[in-house]
Amino acid sequence: MEIDELDIILLDLKYCERCGGLWLRPRGCNDVLCQSCSTRMSRLHEGWWRQKVRLALRTTIQADGESREVLVMCGDGGNA
Repeated sequence: MEIDELDIILLDLKYCERCGGLWLRPRGCNDVLCQSCSTRMSRLHEGWWRQKVRLALRTTIQADGESREVLVMCGDGGNA
């Protein structure tokens, strides 16, 4: 058996920035999550915008001598 063409893929060993697991990613890729965590996070982000806003507060904050008006919104759930 002869090999006509040999494809070489360079990989980097990377740890997942969510679960800490080790995985291999193609060199030059900027992914920071493993496949499992990436799938979970995409599902989390899909439903986030559908949550109803329960409370909205308009207030002014002062930072570095400037005052800025901000809108604070709280949705369902969360920890206080």
